[in-house]
Amino acid sequence: MRVGDVFSEAYLFCKLTNIGGYLSGKMTHQEQEQTFLHWQTTHRGILLKVARSYAVAQEDQEDLIQQILVQLWHSVEQFNGQAKPSTWIYRVALNTAMDWQRGERRRRERVEKLVSMDAYWLGQTGPENERLTLLYEAIHQLPAHERYLVLLYLEDLPYSEIAEIIGISESNVGVRITRVRKKLTDLCNGGQKP
Repeated sequence: MRVGDVFSEAYLFCKLTNIGGYLSGKMTHQEQEQTFLHWQTTHRGILLKVARSYAVAQEDQEDLIQQILVQLWHSVEQFNGQAKPSTWIYRVALNTAMDWQRGERRRRERVEKLVSMDAYWLGQTGPENERLTLLYEAIHQLPAHERYLVLLYLEDLPYSEIAEIIGISESNVGVRITRVRKKLTDLCNGGQKP
């Protein structure tokens, strides 16, 4: 299944089943739908990065993207604009990914090795792909709380936004990023799981 198909199926499922039930009165169904479609298109990269960081196999990534989209649909009517849409989407995506991971851990005793992603999924081949795969292998070895910190850092978000997304102080973000970067460097240079 192609990534675009995952987005289309999740959207149709949400629309046809009217997931979320009634609207809170803040937003009409049409406004909710337009907001969801805009977020899905504009912030697709966030969803893909979160899924790739939390799921190993492509099928699991597709399942996780669908779950994130369903939760994002649920959350649209509660979005009040106090945070940037990208911050809101990261929170929904990361919380959904952590819930999904807990469920996967219960269902599986061992995590599969990272599978090679085809050129379509990554959009690149050659040495860049190998370095990216090595980085994701190292990220998969980190605990969940460090994994989402790395994801946000690699997104080049300012510390203030990272702090808002994960709910810690800005100075704590800097300290944690320094520690996680050291762990990732060790892992990428052949170190073992922290």
